[in-house]
Amino acid sequence: MKNNNFYKRFLKKTESDLLNIIDNSHSYSEGAVEAAQQILKEREVNVSVSQRKTIEDFENKKEREKEIQAQIKKESKLSPFVKRLIAFFIDIVFLSLVSTIIGYLLSTTSLVNSFWEPFLSLSIVLTYFSVFNSKMFGQTIGKSVLKIQVTKYTMEPLNLQESLFRYALLVAPYFILKFISHFNINDFGLVSGMQWAYYLGIFFFIITDQKLHRCFHDLATQSFVTDYDFQEFDFNYPKKKIKTFWLVGTLAVSLTVIVHSVNSLDSRQQSNNNNYKNELHNTFEREIQIISKITPEIKKVEGVGQIEKIEVYTTTDNDKVLQVTYKPSIFGDNTNTANQIHQILLKANIGKDQFGTTIITSHTGFNLTLAFYDSYENTEF
Repeated sequence: MKNNNFYKRFLKKTESDLLNIIDNSHSYSEGAVEAAQQILKEREVNVSVSQRKTIEDFENKKEREKEIQAQIKKESKLSPFVKRLIAFFIDIVFLSLVSTIIGYLLSTTSLVNSFWEPFLSLSIVLTYFSVFNSKMFGQTIGKSVLKIQVTKYTMEPLNLQESLFRYALLVAPYFILKFISHFNINDFGLVSGMQWAYYLGIFFFIITDQKLHRCFHDLATQSFVTDYDFQEFDFNYPKKKIKTFWLVGTLAVSLTVIVHSVNSLDSRQQSNNNNYKNELHNTFEREIQIISKITPEIKKVEGVGQIEKIEVYTTTDNDKVLQVTYKPSIFGDNTNTANQIHQILLKANIGKDQFGTTIITSHTGFNLTLAFYDSYENTEF
């Protein structure tokens, strides 16, 4: 009766007034009838058979309305798994914004290049999910919006160490395999096969665990994602399904290795002619040696954050080109950087006599797992 405005007002009414409301229930609102019958019940007033039937009909009607509302709420309610997917998407969007800011601030460092990038992105992702899903915060931004949370089987939140271990199992394999793939080593397709097995593992466990949709990192840490309307579940996961995954994963790795081996045999039959590149390098060997010596001087130019690469090549029109690509410093004055670099090259006797065109390229950008940006500005001399 807390939300019934008639209840307090009807407390002053006599029993005959309340019974009159029951007799003429069609003339009053549902709130008035509900308040009248509740007060009569509290006062233990005897009612006639017709009045009792009116009260019972009213109560049955209210009960049916509650059941209908409960069914509508149940049907319109998102499942915890769907909520988990939406929450993950929200978290990825947030992490993309964070990665963009960090990528811009570190754009002149080697941390945002392809070699070290996996470790930087791993640090960002692992820190966010581990800290926010532990009992320090309880939820990530996405989970907070969708009103779900990570909890142990004992219904207790994860501490920081448990949360760190949980998400390391999930995200570390992806970034470690990505880092290893940068090395030009003949792994016979093993790394690529392990990547496929990793992706299969995520989908396999989520799909086969039909009630809780736990992944391998959930099972390993005895945790799961739930909403606030939690009900008791059977947390056992069949060992047969785990054995099945090992079989599927092994087959994925084996198949990838076989395909890679076949492709390797085909590639060996193709000859790679590098004579032209070697000849080009020998032709400009003097200039390349001079450029390598003056590189430290170029780095000191205001506006230069990092020398990215120096290339020597010829165009289809046999025009000899020298291209110096640098990353501009974030806080330096970049307005006259290209001219200053060109002047240093001229002082070292590297210019029109050796190259038809000299291109100074300013490259602003970064390439992280969750964010990337590339912008090139060429100045020709």
